This record gives sequence, C-alpha cells and structure tokens, in this order.
Amino acid sequence: MEKNQPSGTTDKFQAMLRQLRATFIDGMPARLEKLDSLLLAMEKQHAIGEEDFHEICRIVHTIKGTGGAYGLHILTTICHQFEDLLQSVAGNLSDLPQQFIDHSFAYNDLLKAVIDQARNGSEIFPEIERAMLGIHEQYADAKYSVLLVENSKLNTQIYQQALKDLRVRVEVVPNGYDALFRALNEPFSILITSGEAPVLNGVALIAAVRLSSLKSRKIRTILLTSSSDQVNKTHREVDADYVILKDKSCAEKLLAVVSKIITELDEKSKTA
Repeated sequence: MEKNQPSGTTDKFQAMLRQLRATFIDGMPARLEKLDSLLLAMEKQHAIGEEDFHEICRIVHTIKGTGGAYGLHILTTICHQFEDLLQSVAGNLSDLPQQFIDHSFAYNDLLKAVIDQARNGSEIFPEIERAMLGIHEQYADAKYSVLLVENSKLNTQIYQQALKDLRVRVEVVPNGYDALFRALNEPFSILITSGEAPVLNGVALIAAVRLSSLKSRKIRTILLTSSSDQVNKTHREVDADYVILKDKSCAEKLLAVVSKIITELDEKSKTA
C-alpha cells in the first residue's frame, strides 16, 4: 500500500523557505549600504586600495551566490555582470575611469531596485532586466561577446591570446553549470566550451542550451575536445556548430572559426 506524504511536511518546508528568503531580503540593505560607502570612497579618489576592492568583490560574490538560492536569480545575473566589470580594472586600481565608477553605482542601484520590488511581492523584473542589459552594452566596447568555458588557466590564456585582436569580449567561466545559467540569461554571441568542462561537460552544456528558450538557441557554439572521436561525429551527434580538436593548432583553428562566425554575424546584421 502506497504511503501518502504528510501534508504538513511540504507546508512547513515552504514556510521555512519563505522565512529564509524574507530574512535574506531584510539583510540586503545593510550589505548594499556598505557597498555604497565603498563606492563613494572610490569615487572621491578615482582609486581604491586592494583591501577595499576585495571587500567589494566579496559582497558582490556573496549576493550572487545567495540570491539564486532564494529564487532571486536576477540578483545572480546582475552580480555576474558586476563581477565582469570589477575584473576589468583588477590590475589598475590607482587610476579608475569615471565610466567604471558610474557603472558600479548603476549595478548597485539595480540590486537595490530588485530588493525593493521583491519586498512588494514581485517575482519578475522586466524593467530591471532592460536596464541591466543597457549598462552591459555601454561598458562592453566589443561588438560581440564570447562565453568561454574552460577550467585550465593555461588553456584560458592561450585562447584569450588567440582572440585578443578580434572585436569580441571574452568572459570566462570554469564549469558548465555556471555557464548554462549565464548563457540562458545574458546575450552572448558565441559559446566556446571545453568538452571536458567540469560539473556539466561541453556536449551536455550545448545540448541544454539548444533545448532552452528561442533566444539562447541562437548562440553560435564551438566545442573544444581532446577526443578525436567527437571531431569525427556528425553535427547532429554533437550539436555544436564547430568541433575543434585540442592539439597544437587548436588556438589557430579557434581564431579562424571565430573570425568566420563574426563575418557571418556582420552579414546577418546588415540584412536584418
């Protein structure tokens, strides 16, 4: 005889989640006020010390992780982009451009807006999403954006070096799970993934993107693999637009493929 799930168990669990989310939201203003004070100090000097910079990074990283856990995935997306912005100045903290400072405040304002709306019961944030993409387009000088999924620092440096002269902005994610979230929530033009990416391998990542919303399906995909068998498989079996073997000429082939994709995207934009 099948046992029934106690009706009260699910209700208690849901109540606990709601309480945890409420506690998280109640604690956010203090975090954002701290972030504001650090940004204000940075604005006065157009510079920031290593310790304060790492504190900003720590606050943003914490919000990124906890926001998604409580169902506020837009916080995670904002913080992903905020972290990309922070990373762009990590090597030059003594002379910060005004654009960087302005965009830092803008991202913090978006985080505040999410919390204000969440307190009022909002579950979707279309206006904030549009504003977020607007900020992203302003500081991203490159015409096209690339999501690179690779956990090897050496390979990452090689691929970034190969693509450095192209009109692309390369953002690096070390595992397939985080890459899937970003691919589904941000407007990347090209996805380059290692077949051996941890958590969610390259083939599974591309398949998941293809099964998702129509918008993310349009992303062009490149699979970098150590398996010669995958190179010889048909497009239908692998589901990537291009498959490149990780050999001595991998970086050269990657440059050629990305250049070809950019040309195709340029032609498409002219006829759109």
